[in-house]
Amino acid sequence: MLNHYIQKTDKVMDSIKADPVLSQWVDLTLKCPAPYTGSEDIKLIVLGQDPTIKNADKRKDIKKVLNLDSKKQLRTYINNICSALGMSLENVYATNLVKNFFLEPPAKNISLLRSFETIWSDVLNWELIHFPDVPIISFGEPVVQCIVQNGSQKVRDYWGYQGQAKPTKFSRIEPHQNKLGRRIYPFPHQPSAYRKPFYKNNLDSYLGYVLAQKHQI
Repeated sequence: MLNHYIQKTDKVMDSIKADPVLSQWVDLTLKCPAPYTGSEDIKLIVLGQDPTIKNADKRKDIKKVLNLDSKKQLRTYINNICSALGMSLENVYATNLVKNFFLEPPAKNISLLRSFETIWSDVLNWELIHFPDVPIISFGEPVVQCIVQNGSQKVRDYWGYQGQAKPTKFSRIEPHQNKLGRRIYPFPHQPSAYRKPFYKNNLDSYLGYVLAQKHQI
């Protein structure tokens, strides 16, 4: 699968390089990071946004999606999620919505991210075909904004946000509500999960909700 993934991403990158409009947004010197694939049965797909970190000098060191081949904070965050769901990183397939590095992180440029999501959609759908019926957790609001077609595009709404009141009802993005046609549980990205009180205070509860759907995981 990895060899075919590389072939597919190289082909898309060649088309981006040949496009004078698209290429101006992309760091053409870097190859797309490889997806992370656990060594055991895949029970969970982790969907990130894109590999572009703020420190441009360190981008060349990113060889795996979400840096899951190194012991960084994001790996710890994902590992904790897996543990709460009764699995490990060896049960995870992690990939990005957009595979290429941008010259600047595009989180605040949703129209740009949406344009590139469309460009990479065939590759992502090809990846997902290999893991039928495996649920997805997504990281960050921009991913939700790109894939949700019918429903809220805010992560907090799926976590039952109602101002200062404690959430009483959690939900997920249903297959008919998103472009991928899969069950998706939206999570905040790692910094927000621990820095924003709403997510920090309700992370365990939302994980409990996801675990309650275990007959679908």
